[in-house]
Amino acid sequence: MVASDANPSGSRWSRWFSKSAEAETPAPPTGAAAASAPAGGGFQLQLATSRSEQEAQALWKQVSSENQQVAAAQPMIEKVDIGNFGTFYSLKIGPFPDKAESLKVCSALKRNGVDCSLVTQ
Repeated sequence: MVASDANPSGSRWSRWFSKSAEAETPAPPTGAAAASAPAGGGFQLQLATSRSEQEAQALWKQVSSENQQVAAAQPMIEKVDIGNFGTFYSLKIGPFPDKAESLKVCSALKRNGVDCSLVTQ
């Protein structure tokens, strides 16, 4: 080990894997970037990643019927190709007007057993 690689709080990798999600959240856009942001806000909730589009649609049908706070939301299913891992379908809802509103909805979903995470557009 080279002396410059020493890290008193653990391995050199711990600094990468111990970052909080809050620290990695990008700052809100300002200036010209803010003007081009979607009118509904730039925050979405990712509910699941499935192996098929039909599976993602079925999950949305179940979640929206069991959770009235998202029943009126429009689902977005995004096809994601992850090379050797294959193709996945990411189920997202939104956009939400701000981060606080999206986190409020995510907390309500989690209380009902639905996992979600905040993503930005």
